[in-house]
Amino acid sequence: MTLKFALDENDYLQHQLYLASISNNIKSQRKRSLITVVLAFLVLAFLFFQTEKKWWMYYFVALSILSVIFYPFYLQRYYKRHYRKHISDTYKNRFNEPCTIIFNEASIEDIDKSGETKMDMSAIEEIVETGSYVYLRIKTGGSLIIPKSKIEDPDNLLTYLRALSGTLKIKYSQELNWKWK
Repeated sequence: MTLKFALDENDYLQHQLYLASISNNIKSQRKRSLITVVLAFLVLAFLFFQTEKKWWMYYFVALSILSVIFYPFYLQRYYKRHYRKHISDTYKNRFNEPCTIIFNEASIEDIDKSGETKMDMSAIEEIVETGSYVYLRIKTGGSLIIPKSKIEDPDNLLTYLRALSGTLKIKYSQELNWKWK
């Protein structure tokens, strides 16, 4: 099976956001950040409570409540901006360049303008299907990004990958409703 497509900045961004959403380190970092902001406002509220400046105390209590509600949205935008900047710096020479992935019986070939990569099928650690993408996660830490909308027959590919996961006894995950949050 041969796939031909070109990845753009959004394809790389969605991949990075997906990886961030499943990373335990990023999840705990986001929680710690939220807790730090809320605690800082509550400490200030407590200090003003002790000095009997009730208006400032209410102000910082209100800010802590607003932080619990709105800070996750800020973090979502912050990480998206961060990854977009990282991708535009790191992958700028790969945008919209033709890429070919060839699935052979025992190997996968990835051909792009930087060269050819050939890896054994046993190098695949997991296959992840989201609503718009298929990620072939490699044991060495990388991934092959396959956008469903940019290939000719995505149903044929998905059938092939499900069969491949059964043959190789690797995990096939479906996260069709995945969204960055």
